[in-house]
Amino acid sequence: MQVPPPSLKVWRSALSQRKDVSFKSYPGLNHMYIYYSKNSTGEEYKLPGNVPEEVITDVANWIHLGMKDLSKNGEEADPFVIE
Repeated sequence: MQVPPPSLKVWRSALSQRKDVSFKSYPGLNHMYIYYSKNSTGEEYKLPGNVPEEVITDVANWIHLGMKDLSKNGEEADPFVIE
């Protein structure tokens, strides 16, 4: 577990009034989004692994949502330019 449940509760509470915030948990994944079932020691970051398709899809959807928000505000949304 990388982020203990009490910490998540604090974030949920602090951002509860925001309409543009959502939370998603990926049980069993470490900070690198790799499955790891033991307690974190940092050594697991040296192990090879693959990011699950679900995470890749969620990140891609999040990026596309942000691009739509930019377009709504009249800004040019270019997914290949990071400023």
